[in-house]
Amino acid sequence: AEIARKIAAETSLVSGSIEVLKAEQAIESSPKGKASRGALASLARISVKVLMAFRIRVVVQRNEEGQPAVAKMVCAVGPSDEPLHGGNTVPQTLSLTLQQWGFSYDQSKEVRRLIEQDALAAFKAIATFESGLSAEERGGRFAATDCIGLDVFLTYREGVVTPVVIEMNDHDCMHHASLLEDVHPGQRGECMRHVTRNMLHKSQRFLQKG
Repeated sequence: AEIARKIAAETSLVSGSIEVLKAEQAIESSPKGKASRGALASLARISVKVLMAFRIRVVVQRNEEGQPAVAKMVCAVGPSDEPLHGGNTVPQTLSLTLQQWGFSYDQSKEVRRLIEQDALAAFKAIATFESGLSAEERGGRFAATDCIGLDVFLTYREGVVTPVVIEMNDHDCMHHASLLEDVHPGQRGECMRHVTRNMLHKSQRFLQKG
C-alpha cells in the first residue's frame, strides 16, 4: 500500500485528476497494508492512462475475392513522453487497451467501427489508383497491393473520439500483430489469413489458366 500511495501522489501531480485524488484518498483511508483491491485497481488504470500512450496498427489485406478486409487491430502501448515506435512499445489488444483507458463497451465498439471504416477506405483508394496504372507501372500484369498497415491515433473533435491515420506502409506492417499472436497462441495466423488465402487463390487461378 505504501508504494501505491507514492504512485498516487506522483500521479496526482502529473494529472491533477479528480479520479486520481479519489483513488489516493481511498488508499489513505484504508488500514495500513490493507488498501482495497478496487482502489488499487482504479489507481493502476488511472496511472496507465496518465503515464502511457498508445497507437493502433490496423492490418488491411486483399481477401480471396479481391476485396479489402481488416485482418487485425493491435495497439502498441508505450511511454507518453516520447514518440512511440517498435522499440519502446508492447503489443496489446484493442479491446483491452480501450478498457484500460476507460472506454465503455459501446464506445469501444464505435471506435472499432470508425477505424475499420477509415482503413478500408484507405485500401480502396490505393486499389482505385492502381487500377489506372499500366501493368509495367504496377510492376507486372498481376501485381497489386495486397497488404498495408495503418497507424492510427485517437483524438477529440468537437467532443467526439475520432481516429486519425498518421502513417501507412506495406513493410513490417504485421510486426506488432505477430508479436501479439505469439503471446496469444489461439490467435496465431489471424494477421496473415486474408493475404494467405489470396495468394493460394491466385495460384489456383494461374494453374487453371495453364
